[in-house]
This record gives sequence, C-alpha cells and structure tokens, in this order.
Amino acid sequence: MGSDCGRCPARELLGSRFVSGVLVAAIARIRAAAAFGLEERDRLESALIDLSRVFYYAEDPDRLVALDDELGFAERYLRLQALRFEDRLEYSVRAEPGLEGRLIPRLSTMPLLERATAAALELAEGRVEVSVAAERRPRGRIALRVSRRPGGPAAAE
Repeated sequence: MGSDCGRCPARELLGSRFVSGVLVAAIARIRAAAAFGLEERDRLESALIDLSRVFYYAEDPDRLVALDDELGFAERYLRLQALRFEDRLEYSVRAEPGLEGRLIPRLSTMPLLERATAAALELAEGRVEVSVAAERRPRGRIALRVSRRPGGPAAAE
C-alpha cells in the first residue's frame, strides 16, 4: 500500500538532521572509498543498505511489530549514527531471552535513540556509549531502556 510521503510520519520521526548527517557522512565515505579501496566501499554499501532498511521499516503501516524487529531497527539506526560520528559512538542492543516475538509499537525506540545519540554526540567531547535493553517486567510488561554514558576520549588519529 502506498503512502503520501508528504504526510509520512517516518519523515517527521527520522528528522532531516539525522538524514542529512548520514548522507553527508555517506558522501564523504564515497570520496574516501575511491582512494582507500574495497574495505571502505563494503562499509559504505552496508551503511546504504541500513539506511534503506531504516526508511522501509519506518514507513510500514503496521503499528505493532515484534520486539526483535524494533531492536533490529535500533541497531541499524545506531550503526548509521556510528558512521556519522566515526569513532565517537559505541553501542549495544540486547533483549532478555523469550521476549523476541512480543508485540510493541513500531518506532517506540526512536525518540529515545535520538536523544541518547545525536544530542550527546553533538554536544559532548570524546566517546559516548549507548545501550538498548528490553527487559521483562511484572504483569507481562516489557521495559525498553536506552541509556548513554561518556566512554572516554575519542581515539587519536
């Protein structure tokens, strides 16, 4: 089913700041790939695939998704942010065993990821570590936690 992209919630949620930042990083990587060879080209190709999957996932009309799908989205988003901010972002994504198929609202991690990554990396010096965790709670509930903490100085070039 098609959608009117002018009213697409994905465009609003993903935001032009994220998209433009990733695209600028991708263009810089394309230029570097010509000079540095196959490994950089493979990394760039993976990033472009991640970017297309992020957009595809965000525009899907299903409101509820399996926790695994949402965490896959979170991991792709964080990989793209790691590309954007080079060596300054480290991340982990995990779920308690047995929660993988539980249904949650699509893009429920998006505002948490945006706050934990972009704002911290744009304002902070050094590395930032972001952790995404899904944990079981009483009465069949799930808690999604996105946390960040300083990770020390960025690697020297």
